[in-house]
Amino acid sequence: MGKRIIRLTIIICVMFLTVCCLNNQSSDVQAATKVTYAYKSESTKNKIKRIFGTATKIKYKSASQAKKYMTTIKVKVWDFNSKKKKVTKTKSITVHKNIAPTVKKIFEEIYKGKEKFPIHSVSGFSWRGNNSKSEHNWGVAIDINPNENYMIQGKKILAGKFWKPGKNPYSIKKNGDVVKAMEKYGFKWGHWGNRHDYMHFSYFGN
Repeated sequence: MGKRIIRLTIIICVMFLTVCCLNNQSSDVQAATKVTYAYKSESTKNKIKRIFGTATKIKYKSASQAKKYMTTIKVKVWDFNSKKKKVTKTKSITVHKNIAPTVKKIFEEIYKGKEKFPIHSVSGFSWRGNNSKSEHNWGVAIDINPNENYMIQGKKILAGKFWKPGKNPYSIKKNGDVVKAMEKYGFKWGHWGNRHDYMHFSYFGN
């Protein structure tokens, strides 16, 4: 009888230790795979590390090289149907794989925002040539509704047609849901001196 009790005690202890080990392993895996999002006050050093995994930016030499680091994600957006009613639609955006979780989060917040801001066109990665400094080459810049959010320098329109926030529903408001969500996760709106690119949001601010 005593030997049986000892055996049962040993079995129970072994089972308990096994369960504890499995729980610890599960916690370690969860910690290792936990997603960390970009954020407003993130330093340039941390941004570079997040995207490139190094202390300096990597210049991609070709579109084919850049594409190896890209991924295409799907996001829910609001847009108008043929009856001018806002409905849910799904858009695809190709971005750098290391910023993809943050981009998903941004569009989740835009979608859930009070404005129900309509998006009929959105793009991310776009190869602009190996001499270009555009963040679209890295897949860390996003353009939204380019026709209704033009790029202008002085009075000269460089891309798009107009920007009429409050009058056109596709134009991005200065203090609206799109700008707030982008800035919350470290993306800057495209304003440089007398050039204003209202469609453009970039992770490094270029």
